[in-house]
Amino acid sequence: MIRDFIKYVKTENLFQKQDKLLVGVSGGVDSVVLLNILVKLNYNVSVAHVNFNLRGNDSHQDYLFVEKMAKSLSVPFFFKNADTHLYMKQHKLTLQEAAREIRYDWFNQLISENNFFAVLTAHHLNDQFETQVINLLRGTGFKGLRAMLPKQNNIIRPLLFATSEMIRQYATENNLPWREDISNQSDDYLRNYIRHNVLPLLLEVSPNLLEIAEKNAQNFRDAELILENHINQVKNQVFVEENGITYIDLDKIKNLEPVAAYMYYLLKDFGFNKSQTDGIVQDVETTSGRCFSSATHTLLCDRNSIIIKPIETNEKFVTETYNSIDELLSNKSKVIDFKQIAYSEIKDLKNKNQAFLDISKIKFPVTIRHWQQGDKFIPFGSKNFKKLSDFFIDNKLSLFEKEEILLLTSGDDIAWIIGMRTDERYRVTHETEKVLQCSVVSD
Repeated sequence: MIRDFIKYVKTENLFQKQDKLLVGVSGGVDSVVLLNILVKLNYNVSVAHVNFNLRGNDSHQDYLFVEKMAKSLSVPFFFKNADTHLYMKQHKLTLQEAAREIRYDWFNQLISENNFFAVLTAHHLNDQFETQVINLLRGTGFKGLRAMLPKQNNIIRPLLFATSEMIRQYATENNLPWREDISNQSDDYLRNYIRHNVLPLLLEVSPNLLEIAEKNAQNFRDAELILENHINQVKNQVFVEENGITYIDLDKIKNLEPVAAYMYYLLKDFGFNKSQTDGIVQDVETTSGRCFSSATHTLLCDRNSIIIKPIETNEKFVTETYNSIDELLSNKSKVIDFKQIAYSEIKDLKNKNQAFLDISKIKFPVTIRHWQQGDKFIPFGSKNFKKLSDFFIDNKLSLFEKEEILLLTSGDDIAWIIGMRTDERYRVTHETEKVLQCSVVSD
């Protein structure tokens, strides 16, 4: 068992002798064996135990058992007392989801505060097979079929090579004590039902089932890597990123087959699920221009592209109002730097992030605000009013781009569509004595 452990750690490049390791120990046979092996091999380990308070005094006895074991082994001991039922209600989770969040959030906190390399858990080959079956029953792709990875971010599972039988045999041969969790005997949980009823039947048909499951997991890992590499190549061909916004060329997407599968793998990292990406494919085909939202991003199916931008976490822009020229020139604006200059000082007329307005024509209050339906102005060089909505259509602005547009207004007039066009009524001429130079504040 120990030789197999050493080989697996080396083959998977899980950790090194000098690494500071945190071991999650429940008190059950699996985590007790993992800790014992690590101590025997002289790794630098600490023990972390969570009391989820789900089994009354049994939970407390688990804590006392793990604490005593850590003390006998002379390894540091970390303990968390959790109200799992309260956490479940507050966060609207299942009991298992709540316990998992509590455990791993705390592990991450310990890793950060104590400079641990990673947290080690005692998941083994039986757990791996059960996870594969559960994912298969729920519907899954390569990720679900390869199930747990030996090393995933800061979680390491160095016993994934071992069966439950091997672990119990090691514990018996080394006279290791452990605690039994009676809830593991209940078939109320799907995992337990598979463990007690499905796995024994399958082992009768295929005695080498777990070894086959291990090979399958590796095969699915390899296939997943190939798929990821291909998808990254496709992303490089169809993705363009500008100022944090991602644009996907629709003409290139439509040539991919099967397009629904490609759409899912291209968009899943933005938080979109399969039902959403299938809806996006339909929307692209009908060009209805709908918006879709994930927990982190908003997506728009525009004329020639899919546009994806992060959901803003900052406060939305609040209208700025200035009631005099002195207020305006005090440079309090977060958007525009105002400066009074002479006509002869005007430079860089082609810079869209700069505008020059005749101060004598400015009316107060001056505001900086978002555009609204019904807004209109007289575009520079024109004689007639034009609705902003029509102006945006002419300039092929997407919904996302229109949402970002701000206006500089003079009284009831629009003096400048910031970054785009000034109003003819505020143009400067040779007769202009004082010019208001407006420059967009850079981030």
